[in-house]
Amino acid sequence: MLSRRLSAMPPLRCKARRQCRMSVAISALYAGGPGVVNVYPVRAMPVPQVVPGNTVRLDWTASADYRFVCQLVYNSSGSFETLVCEIRSKKVDFYGNNYFLPLALQTQDASKQDVRIQMKVVAGSSPYAGAVWCRIYVPGFIFEGNAFEFSAVYEGPPPFTIWQPSESLGDEYL
Repeated sequence: MLSRRLSAMPPLRCKARRQCRMSVAISALYAGGPGVVNVYPVRAMPVPQVVPGNTVRLDWTASADYRFVCQLVYNSSGSFETLVCEIRSKKVDFYGNNYFLPLALQTQDASKQDVRIQMKVVAGSSPYAGAVWCRIYVPGFIFEGNAFEFSAVYEGPPPFTIWQPSESLGDEYL
């Protein structure tokens, strides 16, 4: 029905390739009408609550302009629940957001250079249950691989990171 209406419209008159103008009736765009806007009554936000459990904070200064602050979240019984990561940069404003993984982000910095960041949780190597794999392409820094590995339980071995020496783990975790 819409194709019949559009085909019945007069041909476009264009002065230049990208300067075509044509008026299209709302009814031609939205066969069911323009739609409605639902407005709901105002409700107070629930009060933030402290949830039992623990977090492990990992701070990776990847380059002079990019830093990744990840938090591993463990529940009250010490089991891994989730992970969030905040990206900090001198070149791009990420607004202090904590991103849940998987993350696929593509933007540009202030100089209009491409910024591409992919992160996801993958299986770790023994004795670790998980790892955070990254593909990071930002001006001045390129990285692809596991940034760190972590335990499935809070009381397990400390995370193994690419930015800290592994001596703190002891030989039993190498």
